[in-house]
Amino acid sequence: MNMKPITAKLEKIEGKYYLNIPEAIIEMMGWSEGEELLVPFYEITQKNKLSWEKELQKEFKNEIEINLRGNQKSIKRQDIIDLLENPTEDLYKFRSAYIEWNGNKFGSKAIFKKLIGHSDFNTVEAEWYLRQLGFLAKRTYYSDRT
Repeated sequence: MNMKPITAKLEKIEGKYYLNIPEAIIEMMGWSEGEELLVPFYEITQKNKLSWEKELQKEFKNEIEINLRGNQKSIKRQDIIDLLENPTEDLYKFRSAYIEWNGNKFGSKAIFKKLIGHSDFNTVEAEWYLRQLGFLAKRTYYSDRT
């Protein structure tokens, strides 16, 4: 049996530490709230977020050509930095994908829309172009969505 790693966030609530286990695992195992679990660990490592982000950011470009639905445009890395340094209220809106800059979260789709002037694209396309310029989108997942 090949076990795949999961990421769990460690939280401190009222002096106790808790692991936030992904909803899919809870459902799969049939667990319910309030149960105490014995979780055997064979290898415990602290996830180093910065190492993989730095590796990807080494490969970024300073300028890219975008061709979306027949619309061509050139975008520079500095254009995005200027937007993030002087944000408007609409840049803070996001559902799932965001970019962190100076402790703030900005919607990747909102940033891209501001850069190209229209919204005829999806979030994944926006993330792909922003990643080429060195801006890695992070994702948030809501377990209460229906």
